[in-house]
Amino acid sequence: MSELQNAIKQSIEEGDIDLMLPVLLESTLFMVCDKEMEDGEQDIMLTPSQDPGQLCITVAEDAGILAPIKTNNPDFVFVEIKGDELLGLVRDELEIMVLFDDGGYCISRDQIEWWYSEMHMDAEGSA
Repeated sequence: MSELQNAIKQSIEEGDIDLMLPVLLESTLFMVCDKEMEDGEQDIMLTPSQDPGQLCITVAEDAGILAPIKTNNPDFVFVEIKGDELLGLVRDELEIMVLFDDGGYCISRDQIEWWYSEMHMDAEGSA
């Protein structure tokens, strides 16, 4: 079990989403993108969330886990991204789906907003 997967499992068991944030921020992930655009930007693939009206950015620690997605969509690319960069991409309506070889975990909009508020408070407190 990876460090991120273990942190997610522990956060679920203990009911403390803050346990996964430091590990997610330091993780190297692969993000599914529709294609690489000419200007080097990425067209991020969004998928429906389990929460109605929400969309997810799909990531995994191992690009091999994402390979089945590319089978049906050969133009998709997997872009390496750090967790802290990923959180910077997550707009108001987006969630994050982290896939593992034995399942996945959806980081909800509420969790992301809580983390943003905590990071903002930490930044203000350390200023």
